[in-house]
Amino acid sequence: MKKCFLACLLLFFSCTAFGQQFGITGRLSDSLGRPLPNAAVQLTAVADSSLVSFALSDRKGNFRIRGLEYGIYLLEITFLGYRPYAQTVSPPENGGILDLRNISLEPASQELEGVTVQGKRLPMRIHNDTLEFNAGAFGTRPNAAVEDLLKKLPGVEVDADGTIRAQGEEVDRVTVDGEEFFGDDPKIASRNLPAAAVDNVQVFDKKSDKAMFTGVDDGQEQKTINLELKEGYRKSTFGSITAGGGTDERFAGNASINRFNQGQQLSFLGMANNTNEQGFSIGDYLSFTNGPQGRRGGGPGFRIQTREAGPGASAGSQGPPLNTGQAVNGMMTNWAGGVNFRDAFSNKLEVSGNYFADYLNHETDQSLERINYLPDGSYRFLQNGLQQNDHTGHRAGTVLDYRPDSSNSFRLNASFNYHQTHTSSDNDSRTLGTDNETASSSRQTNLAEGNNLALNADLLYRRRFGKPGRTLSANMTLGLGDSRREGELEALSEFQQSDLPPEMIRQDNSESAGSRLVGAGLSYTEPLNANVFLELNYELRQQLNDVSRNVWDITPQAPSYNELLSSEYESDYRYQRGGLNFQLNGNSYHITAGMNYQQSRLNGELLLRDTVISRDFQSFLPSLQFRYDFPGDRHLEFDYRTRLREPSIEELQPVTDNSDPLNLYKGNPDLRPAYMHQARLHFMTFDPSSLIHFFTFLDLNYMTDAISYSQTVNEQFVRTTQPVNAGEQVELRANANFGFPLSELNSRLGFSAGANSTRGTSLLNGAENRTRQQEISAGLRYNYRPGELLDLTLSGNISRQQNRFESGEDQLFINQRYQAQANCSFFENYGLEVNFGYLLYNSHPGEFNQEIPLLDVSLSRYVFKNKSGEIRLSVDNLLDKDLGVSQQAGANYIERSVTESLGRYAMLSFTYAINKQLNPANQRRGKMIHIGR
Repeated sequence: MKKCFLACLLLFFSCTAFGQQFGITGRLSDSLGRPLPNAAVQLTAVADSSLVSFALSDRKGNFRIRGLEYGIYLLEITFLGYRPYAQTVSPPENGGILDLRNISLEPASQELEGVTVQGKRLPMRIHNDTLEFNAGAFGTRPNAAVEDLLKKLPGVEVDADGTIRAQGEEVDRVTVDGEEFFGDDPKIASRNLPAAAVDNVQVFDKKSDKAMFTGVDDGQEQKTINLELKEGYRKSTFGSITAGGGTDERFAGNASINRFNQGQQLSFLGMANNTNEQGFSIGDYLSFTNGPQGRRGGGPGFRIQTREAGPGASAGSQGPPLNTGQAVNGMMTNWAGGVNFRDAFSNKLEVSGNYFADYLNHETDQSLERINYLPDGSYRFLQNGLQQNDHTGHRAGTVLDYRPDSSNSFRLNASFNYHQTHTSSDNDSRTLGTDNETASSSRQTNLAEGNNLALNADLLYRRRFGKPGRTLSANMTLGLGDSRREGELEALSEFQQSDLPPEMIRQDNSESAGSRLVGAGLSYTEPLNANVFLELNYELRQQLNDVSRNVWDITPQAPSYNELLSSEYESDYRYQRGGLNFQLNGNSYHITAGMNYQQSRLNGELLLRDTVISRDFQSFLPSLQFRYDFPGDRHLEFDYRTRLREPSIEELQPVTDNSDPLNLYKGNPDLRPAYMHQARLHFMTFDPSSLIHFFTFLDLNYMTDAISYSQTVNEQFVRTTQPVNAGEQVELRANANFGFPLSELNSRLGFSAGANSTRGTSLLNGAENRTRQQEISAGLRYNYRPGELLDLTLSGNISRQQNRFESGEDQLFINQRYQAQANCSFFENYGLEVNFGYLLYNSHPGEFNQEIPLLDVSLSRYVFKNKSGEIRLSVDNLLDKDLGVSQQAGANYIERSVTESLGRYAMLSFTYAINKQLNPANQRRGKMIHIGR
C-alpha cells in the first residue's frame, strides 16, 4: 500500500515538471475606484475558444488564476450593472505572474465598442429539478468514453459493471439530446459515445409522456442522464474504432460510428471481446439464467450484497458499494452490434428506432459457503460448481410521433425482445450439521435451454383545447409474453446422519408461460384559474397468465408423470383506478395533492389440483408533491406517494423447484399485494461564488403486508424457501454529498455519507423472527488537476453494516475500498494511466477476512493529426488476482462465494477517432475549473 502511494507521488512530481506555467492577477473596481467583489472572471483559449479557467473576485476586488500553460488567452470579466470587459493576455517573458493591476469596469449605460463577449459558463447549475454540468469543466483523457466523464461529476458514481448512480439512485436511462439512444439501456450510451462530443450533462427525474403533456405528475419517473452534444457534433460524422489483441488469446474490438445532421441521427455499434467487458446491459441474461434460485434465502424483504468487481472488470473502475451492483465474474466472451436511427420525415412526423443483437458465452468455476443459523445452533452448506451459459438476444424498439396540427398529437412506443439461453451445470454440495460433521451430500447435473419473447406497445393521444391548460390525453397499452424452457436434472443425494437411503433423481421437465396484457387510461385537466388546475384520471388494466410446468421421472420402465412437482396455473388479474389531482403553481413553488381509489381482483385456478383462487382488494392511494426553488441555485422537493406491490407470477405459482435437492423453492398462491407508503425529501444547492455544492435526500418507505420469505429446515437440513406476507417493513435511507474547490492547490475535495435502516420480519420453521439492518458509510475523494499534463485522484470508502435478529446470531460487515488513479501526459504525444484499487472485506461471525489489491497500467502513444490515433499497451490485473469475491446475507444465513476470473493479461490495441478535429485533444487548455465531489 505504501509503495503504491509513493509511486503515485513520484508520478505526480515527475509529470508536473514537464510544462512551464504562469499565473494572472488583478484588481477590479468601478469608475470611482471602489472594489467589485464576486465579479466573474473567465479565461478561454484563443486557439479553440475552449473554457480554461474561471474565478470570482474577492471582497477587495482581487482575483488570481494560477497553473496556466504557455499560450494566448482571452480574459473576460462580467459584473451585474457593468459592461463586459475583454482583453487578450499572453504569458510574461520571464514566466511567473502577469499582474494586470487595476481594471476599471464601466457602467452598463456606456458602450464598449469592438468587443464581442460570450456569456460565462459555470461548471454546474441548478434549474428547477435538473442538475446540469458543463462537461468542459471536467477534463478527460483523449479518446475517453462518456463513462469516464460521468465518474468525474459530483454526486455521480459508476460501478465496475457500468451501473450508473446519481445522487444515490440508480440511473434508468441515458438519452442523447433528449432522445433515446438504443432504447432504455444506459450503458450503450455511456460506454460507446466519446466524452469529447458532450457539451452538457443533465441529471433529472424524467416524467412520463402523459405527465409532461398535462403538467400533472403521475408518479411514473425514471432517473435519467441526458447528454447534450456540442454544436459541431450535431452536424457531423464522429465516433471511434478500436482493435486489440493480447496474451492468453485475449482480444477486444469496438466500433461506434454516428452521423448526426439537423435532427437526423444514425448510429452503428459493434463490439467483441473475451475480457469480461460489456458495452451493454445483460439483465435479461442474468434473470433468465438465475431463475427462482436468485430469490432463495431472502431475509425480511432485503438481502445485503457486498459484491465487488473482480479482475474480470476494469480495476480502475469503482466497485459497487454495499447493497448495490452485481459484478459479473467468471470468463465471458461477448459479441454484439446494432443500429439506432431518428428522422423527421416532415414537420408532422418523426420516427426513431433501434435494433441490437448480442451473443454471450459465460463460464464460471465457483465455490460457495453458506452458514445457516437455527434457534438451537447452526449448520454449513458447501458447494463447488461449474456452469456454462450461452445466450443469444435480440431487441428492437421504435417511437413514432405524429402531430397532424398544433392541437393534436399521437405517440406510438413499441418494443420487441427475444432471447435464447442454453445452460449446463455440475455441482457438488454437502451439508455439515451442528456437530460440524457431514449430514448430507448431493451431486447435481442440470441442463436447460429455452427462449423468451416479449412484445409491448403503448399508444398515447394528446389534445390541447383553446383554453390554456385544458387538455385531454388517452393511452392504450398492449403486451404479449411467451416463455418456454426444457431441462434435465440428475441428482444423487445421500443422508449420512439418518437411516434414509440414498435418493436418486432423474427427471425431464418443461415450463411454459404466456401472458397477455391490455390497458387503457384517460386524463383530463381543467384550469380553475391561471395558477390552479384540476385533473381527473381513470385507468383500467387486465393481465392474463397461463403457466405450465410438467415433470417426468425417468425410470427403467418408462417416464412417469410427477403430479407433485407439476402444475397448471391460470390467472386473471385486473384493476381499475380513478381519482383526481389538485395542482397549484406559483412563481417559485409547485404543489400537487391527489387521491386515487383502486379496486383489484385476482381470479386463479390450479388445474391439476382442482383449486380456485378468487380475491378482491380495495385501496385508497393518496399522494402529495411539493417543490420550491429558492433564489439562486437551490431546490427543495418533497414527494409522498402510495402504491400496491402485486406478487409476481413466479411468486404465486405453487410449484416446487428441486433443481438443488438440498435447497428447494416453492411459490405461494395465497400472497396478497403489499401496500407501500413512500416519502422523500430532496435538497440540492450550488453556490456560484464559492463553487460549493451540497446534495442530500431522505427516504422513508413503510410497507404493510410486506412480501418476505419463509424458510423451513427439516431434520436432514433440507431447506425450503417460500414467499409470504410478513406484516410490516420500514426502511429509512439518507444520503449526502458535499464538495468544494481548493483553488490554491488546483484541487477539489468531496465528501459523501449514507445511512440506511430497515426493520422487518422473516419466518424460520414457522416462527417469526424480527430483524433490523443498519448501515452507515462514508467516502472521501480528492482530485488534483493543475492542467492537461496530470490528473490525480485519491479516494476511499468505508461501510459498516450490522444485522440484528430477535432470534439468531447478529452479523457484522465492514468493507473498505481505496483507490488511486493517475493520468499523465508527457512528451506531447504520450500518456500514462495507472489505476490501483485495494479492497478489504471483514465479517463476523465466520471471521471472514479478504484483501484484494487490483492494479492496471497502460501506456499510450498518440499519432496522426489532432491525436486521432492512439496506440495503447495495457496490462490488466498486474498483480494477478484471478478471484472474484461475493458476499450476501439474510435473516438467518451468511453466504460467501469465490469465482475464478480473469488473471493478468497484456493487450496491445489501436484506436482511431473519427472527426477528432471537432474537439482537438492536443490543444493546451491550462487549468480546469474544479468543484468538489
